[in-house]
Amino acid sequence: MPLFVTMRVPVSRESIRAALEGLCALNFQVMRQANELGGGFPPLYDSGIVYRKERHGYEDWQNAIELLRAGRGDCEELAGYRVGELRCEGEPALPYIDITPRGSFHALVERASGELEDPSRILLAMEAEERGLGAVRNSLATEFAPLPPRRRRALGSVGMEHHELGELLLGRRYR
Repeated sequence: MPLFVTMRVPVSRESIRAALEGLCALNFQVMRQANELGGGFPPLYDSGIVYRKERHGYEDWQNAIELLRAGRGDCEELAGYRVGELRCEGEPALPYIDITPRGSFHALVERASGELEDPSRILLAMEAEERGLGAVRNSLATEFAPLPPRRRRALGSVGMEHHELGELLLGRRYR
């Protein structure tokens, strides 16, 4: 029987990253143990998992097992899974918390090279390629669209611009 943990996390990039590190460490441990026992977890991008945003104000972080069962997750679950996967392959990946142009937090993966990988965007692009852009247009438009320029500066954004579908597959450093 699993242990259910509830924790309140201060609303800051550093605090959310620290909490996400806990999820990454748990996923790494579970994935490593499965590998040692002869099982394993599929690579995120071959798993069939899709990105779906949770309803506003609600966060229920799923570990790798729960994510596979559900078949969908939002940015922190996807980043947590991917970091665990990369660590199992020997890469010292880290979770990274970005602030979107709309002022919300968004979880990414910082690769050993320093490049940022966005599993949410990659899975949305894969789904769009498979099902057509119309199937994921709402997520792309609302989650990742930039604010008008004057609001962007007010939120302290670093000027992330709207990406075309092909660019969604490319990692990009936002710092």
